[in-house]
Amino acid sequence: MPGIGTLFKSLSSFTSQLPEIQMKEAPSTFLGQNTQENILNGIYYLALEGLSGIIGRIKKENPEVKTVATGGWSNIFNKIYDFTDENLIFKGMGTIYFNQIKQKGG
Repeated sequence: MPGIGTLFKSLSSFTSQLPEIQMKEAPSTFLGQNTQENILNGIYYLALEGLSGIIGRIKKENPEVKTVATGGWSNIFNKIYDFTDENLIFKGMGTIYFNQIKQKGG
């Protein structure tokens, strides 16, 4: 499934009249009031339903699986994951780095 950023870029790149739009939060309503809101809503709900469907299928086959969301978009879709931390990767890298310093006596 293409990422949110890719969806926004491809829509504006392959259409001459539609602007590139940035999403900062989940839409408050399903139907927008103008072109920009409807582009945002369309991409948001496409991603939300796609992710929900994929997670649902995985959990149907493996009910014990827990889902983790990381990165910049994770908070926008946090309702569908078991755990969300947009900085988890950086925290993990920091832990590894500091553990390496401790091992080397730094």
